[in-house]
Amino acid sequence: MLRLILAILASSTVVSCSSPTQTTVERPKSYSAEDSTLLSQIEAAPEPPPRKIDLFNNVDDCRQKLSAVGIGALRRWRFDEGFGWIAASDFYEFGTPGIGGILNNLALYLESPAEGHIETLKLKVNIPNMSSKSTALSKYESAARKTFNLIGEPMPAGLSTALRTGKEYRKDTAHFRVENVFEDGRYDSWKLIITSH
Repeated sequence: MLRLILAILASSTVVSCSSPTQTTVERPKSYSAEDSTLLSQIEAAPEPPPRKIDLFNNVDDCRQKLSAVGIGALRRWRFDEGFGWIAASDFYEFGTPGIGGILNNLALYLESPAEGHIETLKLKVNIPNMSSKSTALSKYESAARKTFNLIGEPMPAGLSTALRTGKEYRKDTAHFRVENVFEDGRYDSWKLIITSH
């Protein structure tokens, strides 16, 4: 699909430009044979099945509801060539500075290869100040609990303890897969990944 979009944009003609940031584009009346084939394949492709986490089927509602987690609102849903469709919160910082003067922080991310639904939700905690690791992991667990509540799914048994104590975790349920993953780097980071089936 990205290839088709790029092909259309490459062959488009600018008709008017009223400001440096605004353009009106006229689409070509005919496509090359290759573009027509790609367009036919896209139009014939079946719609992806709905996500089993119901809220993930409505991107805007999900973004707005998740602002109640308490770490900030999620930015608009947009396409990023390296990631697909994404929305992210700003970093919610807390505590005192650690490595490099950076505060411990939390952030939420929504991701999908398709515009119409969310496939993956990620909650990440970065812990540059290891002297307050237990506080950071407690905030991480609290944000995860609120997240599960807001998306209308129960938190799986054992996940809360894994989040609070910094332990790896993975479980598949009927509606989603959940993982708690350690990310090694300059400082400790943990990522909760919820992928809807």
